Amino acid sequence: MMELEVGTASFFTFKPPVISDASMPQRATSHVAGGLLEQMANIGSYRRAVAPAASNFALGFVDSMEPQDATEALLLAQMAAIHQATMTMARRINHVTTILQQDAAERALNKLAQPMSPRSRR
Repeated sequence: MMELEVGTASFFTFKPPVISDASMPQRATSHVAGGLLEQMANIGSYRRAVAPAASNFALGFVDSMEPQDATEALLLAQMAAIHQATMTMARRINHVTTILQQDAAERALNKLAQPMSPRSRR
């Protein structure tokens, strides 16, 4: 288990994914897990303050999917990040005060909400 501490707050633990490939050193697994923890804290932050609930939500999603290796853990982290960004834009579109803000939020929401397929990337 790894625990991330920000200032004096310690707010989540993460079990690094088990890598079954014997050719990959254990050191690489801990580097991936450490980097993933830091990135999850960043996506769960607002301005410079880390929001433990948002980070825990993203990490909880990754953990609940039980990734079998580092690649799966990283892809699940991307899914969690895109989900959080999508929900942020959905919230913003409901609280805009100008047409310009509405257009920007709507464009971002539409791009984030598109399924990732070769056809949608054109």
